[in-house]
Amino acid sequence: MLLATIRELDVIAGSSQTADEGIEIAWWKGLNDEQRKDWMARAGNTGVAADAWTAYKKLTIKQLGKKSCIGQTRRGRSLKT
Repeated sequence: MLLATIRELDVIAGSSQTADEGIEIAWWKGLNDEQRKDWMARAGNTGVAADAWTAYKKLTIKQLGKKSCIGQTRRGRSLKT
């Protein structure tokens, strides 16, 4: 997963872009042509980078949900509150 650098976030803060839009741009610029084609296909070949970003976020959220370990330590033990 590609995250925006602090410098990119500083640029975003001074612009009219939202943080998500800035991260989207950084993500898209960080992809090679093959990766762009793959994400564009996953987004239905709309030709819109924002659609590819949405497809990426949906898949990432779905994968994170499967790996959720809320309430557990790294060793798998339950946390007592």
